[in-house]
Amino acid sequence: MGILTVMSSSSTDTVQRGSAASEPAELRTKITHVRGELTDTLATLADKTDLPGRVADKSRQLKEQTVEKAKQARGQASGKAQHLARFAQRKAQQAPQVIQRKPGITAAVVAAVLVIVVVLVRALRSG
Repeated sequence: MGILTVMSSSSTDTVQRGSAASEPAELRTKITHVRGELTDTLATLADKTDLPGRVADKSRQLKEQTVEKAKQARGQASGKAQHLARFAQRKAQQAPQVIQRKPGITAAVVAAVLVIVVVLVRALRSG
């Protein structure tokens, strides 16, 4: 009698022809099992070799991550801008009080600005 070898990923089954183990129902079950394993293996290989699909998936994933990071950055920038606006408003409200308390500093700042303006005007006329 001949020997029939059925290969599967989990083991190698040896079935002798004509024995009780080679009943048609048992063989069909084994064949169905092996077909299922082959189908899974082929699907896995197809997924691994589908380069355009993998690239598209990765691209989609990166785009989603970029959009999410941009939203976070926008929120942070908005929060910081609001904080700076409140800070500038407080300082602008305090400016008249500072000027009244320290008139000498105000005069020095005005004089420095005038000197800078004069220097710039002369530089523009001569150059």
